[in-house]
Amino acid sequence: MQLTHPTLLGLLIPAAVLLLLLENRLPGTRQRKLGRWAARFGVVAAGLIALAGPYAPAAVPRTQRLVVALDVSTDMNARASREARALLEGAVQAAWAEGIETSVVAFAGTAGPVRTLPAGTRALTPQPPADAGTARAGRPAAGLAGAELAFDEAEVGRILLLTSGRGDPRGLDAALARLRERRIDVQAIAVPREGAAAPAPRPRLVDVRAPEVARGAFRVRVAVDDRGEDVRVRLLVDGKARDAKLLGAGTTGEAHFDVQDLAPGEHELGVALERTGIGGDDGSARGSRVDFARRLITIGTPPRALALLLDPERSDLRRALAAQGLDVRALPPGATAQALTEGPAVDLVVLDAASAAQLDTEAQTVLRDRVRQGLGLLFEAGHDKRAWEA
Repeated sequence: MQLTHPTLLGLLIPAAVLLLLLENRLPGTRQRKLGRWAARFGVVAAGLIALAGPYAPAAVPRTQRLVVALDVSTDMNARASREARALLEGAVQAAWAEGIETSVVAFAGTAGPVRTLPAGTRALTPQPPADAGTARAGRPAAGLAGAELAFDEAEVGRILLLTSGRGDPRGLDAALARLRERRIDVQAIAVPREGAAAPAPRPRLVDVRAPEVARGAFRVRVAVDDRGEDVRVRLLVDGKARDAKLLGAGTTGEAHFDVQDLAPGEHELGVALERTGIGGDDGSARGSRVDFARRLITIGTPPRALALLLDPERSDLRRALAAQGLDVRALPPGATAQALTEGPAVDLVVLDAASAAQLDTEAQTVLRDRVRQGLGLLFEAGHDKRAWEA
């Protein structure tokens, strides 16, 4: 036990009376003289020891302080940040009403500088740390260490820790133990707090349809639930952006992409849904990807078409077939029979009314037999009524 100097000074009086009584009971004059000097020496020594001893802690007034440590890592989304700042303002206003000095410090992976908030300060925003925009999760131990710097040696008080509750726990136990030794209380609040309303649903892809196997051109159909927002649907082929469509809020929520000119083989189709507005309560920013879907498609060799045309080089029909990815072989109508019996296999025969009129009996017979066996036939009748009746 270590006594403080007010206690020792209070013991000096009974000690002096006790020594005087002992002095009077000594038998001889010489013994009384020695006792008197011993009593005086004891009183003086006790006084010196009392003056050199420690002061009682209760005799020293201690200042109260509140420090708010605010998590500003990227883990705090827009709604969590708004709620944390509301809690910060409420705690500071309550401390000012009780005459308690207040400070605030922001932290992410590290802590920023401590900012003192004099009563009546309007802007309560702390100065962010250097890693505020890059740290994915806050480190509460760093926030507590930064908040501890606001307390002088003789101050006591409380630290209010506002964090997402999903931060980096390293060093937290040691920081709490150090604050307990200094008699500094810590209160932690996870935001969004339990029971808070869930964030609004974000846009999503409802359905993505594409053929598993295609020969030539094909179409990708995308259905979107835009949740009342403007969105962009982007098509990627083998990881490279190929096309994009904007969908305004409240539209049908569907986008179509026509794809052609893909080399034979397996390809990956990617459909990305992106926000085009100012962002959402889930923390996603403008232009950010909020949903993604993948599909695999196998491209076979393109259909082979035999075009029987009077003037293949100037034919719009031939160009239309080639534009859709068909492998077109153009010949005059007089070569029909030989091409179908001796030439390479084809999937489709294409001819117009003018070319059909030039087919001889042999060509008509060979073409009729091949079509009955399953060969495709595309006939362009045009606007001539007689061609439709032929």
